[in-house]
Amino acid sequence: MDVGEVESMPNKEVKQVDEYAIVRQSNELVEANYRLSMAEQKVILNFIAQLDTTQKNFTVARIKAKALSDACGFNAKSGYRQLQEVLKKLLSRSVILQRRDGSGWYGSHWVQSCDYVKASNGDSDCAYVEYQLDERLCPHFLQLRERFLKAELKSLIAFTHIYSTRFYMIFKNRIKIGMARYSFQDLCQLLDLPKAYHKKTSDLKSRVIKVAVNEINEKSDIMVEYAYYKDGGRAHVGVEFTFYLKNKKTPALLSKHPANPRELTDEAQEMLQRMMNPERWNITEDVARKMIQKHTLKMLDANIRYAYKYRKGKHSLGGWLIKCIENDEAGKEQSRIAEKKAEIMRQKEKAAEAADLQQDGVFAEKGAAEQRLEQTYAVLEAMDDAPSEIGDYTILLVKKYLQSPASQSLAESLLRRYQMTVDDFKQKYMN
Repeated sequence: MDVGEVESMPNKEVKQVDEYAIVRQSNELVEANYRLSMAEQKVILNFIAQLDTTQKNFTVARIKAKALSDACGFNAKSGYRQLQEVLKKLLSRSVILQRRDGSGWYGSHWVQSCDYVKASNGDSDCAYVEYQLDERLCPHFLQLRERFLKAELKSLIAFTHIYSTRFYMIFKNRIKIGMARYSFQDLCQLLDLPKAYHKKTSDLKSRVIKVAVNEINEKSDIMVEYAYYKDGGRAHVGVEFTFYLKNKKTPALLSKHPANPRELTDEAQEMLQRMMNPERWNITEDVARKMIQKHTLKMLDANIRYAYKYRKGKHSLGGWLIKCIENDEAGKEQSRIAEKKAEIMRQKEKAAEAADLQQDGVFAEKGAAEQRLEQTYAVLEAMDDAPSEIGDYTILLVKKYLQSPASQSLAESLLRRYQMTVDDFKQKYMN
């Protein structure tokens, strides 16, 4: 009998696939640096789901090839061949993890060994896969007590986009915080993206972030929103995600008359954890609870975003956040923006009304024209977005003012806006 063949089903248990099995892995592994194809991810997740997490070390396990192929959604006709190709590639796939003590990083392969075993009678239903995960990954799967992700296998393998699963695990792992922020550089490194994405952020936005978020929103139990941010320049440098469980999306407050005054709704509990986050705001539980009881979650979320946006130079981020919430700085900013836009529109409307000074290339009667010219000049002075270079209409105004000694001062004043003297103007536009 050839190596890799069996006469019959071996005595060692050959597992089926339980799509409702729970996948557990450490937070460090969730945000480790690695890249797997969609098919490779699904195979690895099925391997992980079959683990006995109470053990101290990995043991050799077996799983039916057909069950694994079906669970991964491989083609019915070519599934066995596709599965074998994926298994071969997995032998060389690695993951980079940061050491918990901050002393650097280390690398590991996903699988230590992997065999595809056929039945000698040609019965494909008897074929199985024998595998063992790399022993260096034991701390990230076995005997986990804290700081780990728990998710249903069925949810993780439902995605079809290569990066949806990664994003979903990250968001699920941080669901109590409700947000994650990455520079484009860090995101490319986290997902081990091809170099093309490092240089062309438009592709990163459209082919990675947008597609993955849309699929997560469509197929999973969480809802994700995102916004790109700048760092003092004109171009976006990163992205901030916010996310929550779909069945907990309605704005929530502390119950008005709760049976237990310390009991929060699930949505408010998530906001509580977000405000208490020791890596960012570090607000005490009592203060955070008072804020949640007093304000809507929508208002709190807006001011958290505002406080983070304008955090530079603030010595106490917790104190800064509390101030923003108490004064509703986010709401004030929105009011200022709206008022400024309204004022600009009013000024532009006035300028448009005054723009009919010339009709068919001829000015109106002198006295009335000068009155309206002065009005137009006042409007131009009041506008914040006045042009930096002298325009055709302004040239026309200056020429008109220079026709009368009485309006000479108006011409000089208007030209000062463009750092130009009367003589300079005459030489350039009146010769």
